[in-house]
Amino acid sequence: MPSAKQTMVLPVDRCTKLDLSNRDLKTNDLKTLNITRFNLLEQLDLSNNTLDSFPEEMKLNSLRALNFSENRFRCVKFLKQFPNLEEVSAEMNLININDEYMAVHMLPKLQLFNGHSTNHLRNTISQYETKLSERLKKIWKEKYNEKFVRVSSLLESNRIEKSLRRELQVVSCGPASLQHFKDYLIAHIVKEHMSKATQQKLNKNCPDDTDRAAGEPPKKRQKLDKVNGIKEKQKASKKLKLKGDGLKYDYSPVHFLRCHSKNNDQVDANTKVWRCLFEPNPEHPDESSDTVATCGGEAICLIDCKSGKVMKKYKQPNEDFYAIAWTSVHIEIGGKKQPANLLAAGGKNGELRLIYPSQLRCYSSTSHRGPINALLFHPLNASQLFSGTHEVIILWDIGIPKLPNYECHPRQLCKFEAVSSVLNLIVLPNLGS
Repeated sequence: MPSAKQTMVLPVDRCTKLDLSNRDLKTNDLKTLNITRFNLLEQLDLSNNTLDSFPEEMKLNSLRALNFSENRFRCVKFLKQFPNLEEVSAEMNLININDEYMAVHMLPKLQLFNGHSTNHLRNTISQYETKLSERLKKIWKEKYNEKFVRVSSLLESNRIEKSLRRELQVVSCGPASLQHFKDYLIAHIVKEHMSKATQQKLNKNCPDDTDRAAGEPPKKRQKLDKVNGIKEKQKASKKLKLKGDGLKYDYSPVHFLRCHSKNNDQVDANTKVWRCLFEPNPEHPDESSDTVATCGGEAICLIDCKSGKVMKKYKQPNEDFYAIAWTSVHIEIGGKKQPANLLAAGGKNGELRLIYPSQLRCYSSTSHRGPINALLFHPLNASQLFSGTHEVIILWDIGIPKLPNYECHPRQLCKFEAVSSVLNLIVLPNLGS
């Protein structure tokens, strides 16, 4: 037996309590520490650090108590990956009462939040859910039950889901200060209802293998599911062969770059690269050059594909760039109009930025409604730009910058309502034909 002065070092897989408080930890540090090794961990203390988010899929299934007080968290959605949590401490973060309600709703076993019992909150949430669910059933029966049977596209289904969310807003669920939680709860209830309705519709339309398998014993049901899965793959394979051109392509990677890592941290595995677009040839816009632009995290990189080198890098602190778009215009330089490329960029902060890549200069920044998820220049008008955000598409005229001061006044032309969050924008192939 060790003496009182000796220290016992337990194997990682036997550790149940871990204290990482007061260590100036950042989000990337959690990934580096590889906490998932502690698969029996029950208590984790991350208090008094500089964390602003939590890595996904930490897989700490045994975690019962989590303390992340005195950090920089803005939301609690990451808690959903720890369904067995019973106690959470989140004081002195950038969160509010809405986050407390969401945490209680997401975590069915949560008993204490910031040292207080969750019973009262859980009862209140249950009352809100009952009111919303009853109203949803009534609306569905009156307006959408028969209509949904005829729905044949995801677009139509999304329209119904959006209409349901809008109609449930009339239901009173607490004070105005809980509007954010109310939006979250309505979205959750409607999505669950639509998922069940869709599944019931599929079962009704395809009763053969599905219903037959449902009535079989577990082992036989697994075999039937496997057979059905193989059949679907074979059908898909045949379709692909019919569409193929008979040519075989073999692509081998030449360069591996990690140029978007936060603070050039080589072990950063959290920063995502959201878009990559080849720069057009300004003299022949239908052709591309060997330069590709990539965006992710707080950086936009211009990379030479032949050498694999990052030629230029534009950084905007505290931004997460989601979208970029190229356009080719003619700029007056020295009294003559010359072809040049411009790059539009946007991200989570909702700032539409226009960049002159040859000088790596951001010459314009315009406030946008919500985070910018997608950007696309009009194929026939080089100065018109579409931007996509939450349920809205905006058309801009970005104008042409005038040198030497890059004078430019982007203006909003019009706004289009979308049926859901806009995550991508494309041009129809037959446009202009």
